Amino acid sequence: MNNQIVTEEPKTLLGGGEENNLEGLKKEVISIYGICMKCKQPRSHYQWCQPCERKQSEENFSNWTSGNKEIDKFLQDTQLNSTKPQTFLEWIPFGKLENIIILCTTSKSTVYSAFWKDGPRKWDKQNEQYKRSGIQVTIKLYKDDDDIDQINEILNELKIYLGCHTQEGSLLFQFYGISKQPDSNDYFTIEQFSQNGSLANFISHNFNSLYWEMKLHLLLCLAEDLKALHDAGYVHRYLHPSSVLAFDDNFCAIGSFSKCCKISSNTEEIIGWFHYTAPECLLKNPYTKSSDIYSFGVIMHTIGTGNVPHRPLCVNQSLTLDICLGLRPYVPDNMPKCFRDLMEKCWNTEPGLRPNINEVYNILLNLWSSIYHNNHLTPLNSTFIEFLVADNDKDYSKSNSQEMVTQNDNLEPLEMIKYIKENNLAIIFSINELTMMTPIVDNDPFCKISIAILKKGETDSLVVCKRFKSVSLDEDNKEYLLIMQYADGGNLRQYFKDHFTELTWDDKLNFAYQITEGTKYLHDEDVFHQNLHPKNILIHKNEAKILLNIVKSTGTNYLNVSDEIIPYIDPKLLENQSYEYDKKSDIYSLGVLMWELSSGYPPFINDKTENLLEIHLMNDYREKPVLNTPNEYLELYKSCWNTEPNERPSINQVFSKLGKILYAQTKTNLEPSKLIDYIKNNYLIKIINKEELSNINGSITWKKKPVIYKKFKCISLDESAGECSLIMQYVDGGNLRQYFENFFPKLTIDDKIKLAYQITEGVKFLHDLDIIHQNLHSKNIVIHKSEAKIMLDLVKGTNTDSSNDYEMISYIDPKLLENNSYELDKKSDIYSLGVLMWELTSGHPPRTENILKSHIIDGYRETRIPNTPKEYFDLYESCWYPEPNIRPSINQIFNKLEEMNKNSGLEVINLIKKYKLVKEINMEELSDMKNIDGGHFGIISRAVWEKTKNYVICKRLKNNESISNKPTEALLHELKMHGRLNFCQRIIRILGISLDTDTKEYLLIMQYADGGNLRQYLKHKFSELIWEDKVKLAYQIAEGIKFLQGENILHRDLHSGNIVIHQGEAKIIDLGIAKSTETQTNIHSGLFGSLPYIDPKILEDHSYKYNEKSDIYSLGVLMWELSSGVPPFINESENVLKYSLISGRREKPIPDTPDEYLKLYESCWDPEPNKRPSISQVFNKLVKLGRTMNIQDFQDIKCDDDDMQGIQDNQNIQNENNDTNTRDDNDDLDIPDDC
Repeated sequence: MNNQIVTEEPKTLLGGGEENNLEGLKKEVISIYGICMKCKQPRSHYQWCQPCERKQSEENFSNWTSGNKEIDKFLQDTQLNSTKPQTFLEWIPFGKLENIIILCTTSKSTVYSAFWKDGPRKWDKQNEQYKRSGIQVTIKLYKDDDDIDQINEILNELKIYLGCHTQEGSLLFQFYGISKQPDSNDYFTIEQFSQNGSLANFISHNFNSLYWEMKLHLLLCLAEDLKALHDAGYVHRYLHPSSVLAFDDNFCAIGSFSKCCKISSNTEEIIGWFHYTAPECLLKNPYTKSSDIYSFGVIMHTIGTGNVPHRPLCVNQSLTLDICLGLRPYVPDNMPKCFRDLMEKCWNTEPGLRPNINEVYNILLNLWSSIYHNNHLTPLNSTFIEFLVADNDKDYSKSNSQEMVTQNDNLEPLEMIKYIKENNLAIIFSINELTMMTPIVDNDPFCKISIAILKKGETDSLVVCKRFKSVSLDEDNKEYLLIMQYADGGNLRQYFKDHFTELTWDDKLNFAYQITEGTKYLHDEDVFHQNLHPKNILIHKNEAKILLNIVKSTGTNYLNVSDEIIPYIDPKLLENQSYEYDKKSDIYSLGVLMWELSSGYPPFINDKTENLLEIHLMNDYREKPVLNTPNEYLELYKSCWNTEPNERPSINQVFSKLGKILYAQTKTNLEPSKLIDYIKNNYLIKIINKEELSNINGSITWKKKPVIYKKFKCISLDESAGECSLIMQYVDGGNLRQYFENFFPKLTIDDKIKLAYQITEGVKFLHDLDIIHQNLHSKNIVIHKSEAKIMLDLVKGTNTDSSNDYEMISYIDPKLLENNSYELDKKSDIYSLGVLMWELTSGHPPRTENILKSHIIDGYRETRIPNTPKEYFDLYESCWYPEPNIRPSINQIFNKLEEMNKNSGLEVINLIKKYKLVKEINMEELSDMKNIDGGHFGIISRAVWEKTKNYVICKRLKNNESISNKPTEALLHELKMHGRLNFCQRIIRILGISLDTDTKEYLLIMQYADGGNLRQYLKHKFSELIWEDKVKLAYQIAEGIKFLQGENILHRDLHSGNIVIHQGEAKIIDLGIAKSTETQTNIHSGLFGSLPYIDPKILEDHSYKYNEKSDIYSLGVLMWELSSGVPPFINESENVLKYSLISGRREKPIPDTPDEYLKLYESCWDPEPNKRPSISQVFNKLVKLGRTMNIQDFQDIKCDDDDMQGIQDNQNIQNENNDTNTRDDNDDLDIPDDC
């Protein structure tokens, strides 16, 4: 970006040039964009006049600052040089942002959504001017520890963004500006908001509704953005579906530029998503424009098939080599050929053979046009027909993240070696560095394996050489040697020949566990072995290691392999050569290996029907179990070689079960000291010295915080004591059973559904990690701050027979009760969850008296509790079906409860209707709804109530942390407050309540104020007000507060935004955090309100109880604001202001303020609450002042003359003790039975 300020306007506007061409160019620009109506200069864009914008920007520079000189200069230069609205970046005050909600977080940044109240400037063609209106935006906050790094990240990304905006083109995505969080001093960017999130998210949820026209248009938009980026000389380097934002079915745009850089400053760092990174970049070559084209090609596959690959945990060398040699995602047959051709050109292995972005864009434009413009018979219509056919055949089920096809099957041997050498895929040794010894294997049809001595410098190493035919470093001998780590025990088959008789079952189980662990590592990296058999398992120092076949044909014919390998091949592959090898194929091979570990010899070695073996295997023929094989082990390998792949366990399940079998078989209990050492050495958990714990009145504390202290026998930090103490987070509500004993009668059905949702969320977290709880019951659910949390039994016997624990028998999967060897799985947890969900409705545990195992096995379950919602009991009853496969998954339960949780708003509406708290107004009766403001607890909108054709205010309650996650109680609270105030003319009335069935949010429908809030009113009307008007407004506000306090209600959030003007009179609004002084509510937590209006006593001590004199303080500040016409301390930092107010600082009096009025408001904001007047005294003083000023309206107002003794006497008036209002019930929220 050019940061030089423009001084020669005609040259800058027209791009420079010779004098004789200037006039012609000027006419050309005028013909495109027209002339500015103000300055009569040619516009540089159809919405933009640069001279006018520069002048306006310069005049506004003094009105804002970011607090950072570098940012200020950047924004000022940007505004002065801006030639179109998209490049005009603003400083956006943090106070203009509200409803900030976290969307996602990564190691580098956190992304939020927010509502920008002002919104960006938009061109009003009719009035030839810019206007603003609030919009949803995205906030991106970089997680840099250093402020300078954070600012550099922001400015670098914005400079790239601006550099891509030229006269010829621009990016589709828009940045609006920069802002700062005042508390943390973090700077962040404000960006365009995408309702659909990333392209990856959009495709995952909407693929089935996308037609090819939409897919092509999405790609066309993406190509347009990439074209702008490349034209500006940048490469993106991080192009994948999560870096692209989807705005609707037809529009997407690149949404992240933080990894972009100029081609000349590129690095060799691998930073992209593995599946979307070009082969040359995987080999650490610099990124180029062609690298972005490769990524674009893989995104084409994602949009074309709906397949979004998972991001791998790390770059895998084996898969890297495969991709470099041409491995690509599987392409379905029904993908349109013209689309497929372009995609495959984009992901060509050779960068020089890929098209450039202009070629890609033009081809996509033609393809899209073939569908969009298909009204007449043209050559393009044949392409249209191809896409139309594809739209009607949307089965892309065969395309998944595992299926890859190789593009370069026929790579010549020398080309392959050259490729390996040039890209440093492996170290190349000279043949002279090896001293060859006798071959280990000489009968392999594909390769020979030999032992050799490798001389490296002064050291000699024993290595294994794998000699491959037809692949060569030396054209004379046609052989290539792969040098690998030496294994002293040979392969598994050789090892068994020499050592099997010496092996115990512990040894065999260890080998099975180690082989499974290696396979698990591969599967976690989304790598399949595809050739698991004993010759590919090596033994080194008595441990099993897996050998990968790095060089093998990608088109292996499983029918032509040697007979001895056939038993290890998935029968599905023997049956159908087109069957796609997957992880479950490896599981089959693992099962056969596990059998071989039990027998010591290869499978079917004595079988006399070799020619028929393949057919027998396809028909479920398997080896017979070996005597003395542990039953659990036998059942496990049998499940692995099940004919149906879907019935085979996952590698995680095999690994977990082998671990349990190994533990049970060895029965090795670590010595206490060894266990503690193991915990310490592996940093499994923090070790707390016993001396750090304190026992205060029977409660254990650590660092002055209560904790749970759980003792376990036989494990100890102190061997003499024989005990280990596990220190856990303290929970204030005890376990679920204890919680029900104390609070069940107070719980609504909404509360119970919410607890069920929280428990399910915890189980879902475990199941997503392939962890099974195995012991879910109400004593392992604890309640903290009214939320349910799951407790894990970390220390328990792995072979515990829970089926004999009759207290917990009802929570146990009947399958385990029926068969003690049954392996608990995720569906067992689902059964227990179903019982817990029933317990939530009953308040007591399931019956155990006279209940036998046989009763539960035969189908006995608890009966339904009356008034339980049907969808809820249908759900928990489905969880406790006898057959595990019929029970729902944890995701299905979670989604259902999430929906029920949202629908709980209907229950509240029914309560309100039943007790006639307020009128119900159907959402359909409200029209033309527009957001106009957002309080701390709700979004304010204006709408027309069709029944009256009048404006109303709609306050949408927000479920933010400030309401302690209790929006229902908060709503009832505000209704209760207003119900006592409906007849006060100084309080805005609630007309009714409505439920938004889409968002499940409540809307309070309130009386509309035609003059806006007091702050807006003073801004626009202050110059017209005389002192009589100001005293009237002060009196009206005081009268409203007097009425509130007469009802024993404190407002607690009085400021000029919560005072509105209707027909020239002041009215109080927003009782969202008002509370009754008769009770202490706990609906809202924390410190709220606008800082300058908050009682300094509360700022100084958060434990200080809000009281009547706190509202008086706010009233005093409001009275000063009425005298000045501006909010107090309007441009001051809140952090500094807070301490200034505590120290006694107040706003300065305004000249010509009546003396009695000034004394009155100064007494209201006295630092000592006891010296502030009561509301009656303020009211009477204002009435007296109004009479003194001969204001007609005050002559007939009655007041108590006994209170008219002067403000100075208030020192003798003692406020009620600040600690008396400490009652702890919520009866201002309860609905009386006699309502």
